[in-house]
Order: sequence, then C-alpha cells, then structure tokens
Amino acid sequence: MKFGDIITHNDNFYIFLAQKDDGQTYYFAKIISDKESIKKLTTAKENYRAEPRAARRESILQLLTCFVVLTSDDFNGDVAHLGNPDSHLVAPVDYVVGAINIDDAEEIKQEILENPHVLPPALLKAIREISEPLL
Repeated sequence: MKFGDIITHNDNFYIFLAQKDDGQTYYFAKIISDKESIKKLTTAKENYRAEPRAARRESILQLLTCFVVLTSDDFNGDVAHLGNPDSHLVAPVDYVVGAINIDDAEEIKQEILENPHVLPPALLKAIREISEPLL
C-alpha cells in the first residue's frame, strides 16, 4: 500500500498516509462525506484562520481544522480529515478501492507539514521523506 491509496473499512473510507517505523502503526485520513459535518468543519477552519495568530487555540481547534477538501472523482467535495490519524484501528489488509489524485495528495502532504504541533512526529517524518525531491 502506498500514500494516497483509498481503502474501505467498516463502511468508511480511509486514505493511507504512512506506516510508522515500528511496522505496527498505520496512519490514515478518514474520508468524511456527510455534508452537514463538512459544512461545520469548513466553517470552523475559516473562523480559525481568520483569528489573529496569537489568539488561536492551537491544539484542539487546530486538530479539528486539519483536513483537506478532496477533488478526486469519487470523493469530490468530501473531506480527508487528518485528526488522530493513528486511531482508526485500520490495517492495510483492508480492501484498496482506489487512490486520490495528485492534487489531493499534494494538498494532504502540505496540510500535514503545516500542522507539526498536533500530528504525530512519525507521520511528519514519513511525509517529509516522501515529499523530498529525488536527487
């Protein structure tokens, strides 16, 4: 399984992000399709970004607003939520049903790298490694 693969697990869709060096921990973004939830998330993110930097509540709200609106064909307009990416109890043995497009992949990488204070260090390390240009 590689970054950007989409799997299905317990009637939900997830995007594979990375595997921790321990070989046991996997990071996934949960795809949220519920329009009301998406509206609440996007409103929270807009409000969060509008606040002066010094006034932001960095941890919980930053984690809540850590997502990307997808443009991939089957998930256009859905959200890939990055909060608690290691807590979904999903393993790569689940069925791969597709992959996100390149634009979504780049947006997710950027969102992860822009949120180092709320996402796991091992995930950040893995994303940095796959984001480095080949020499």
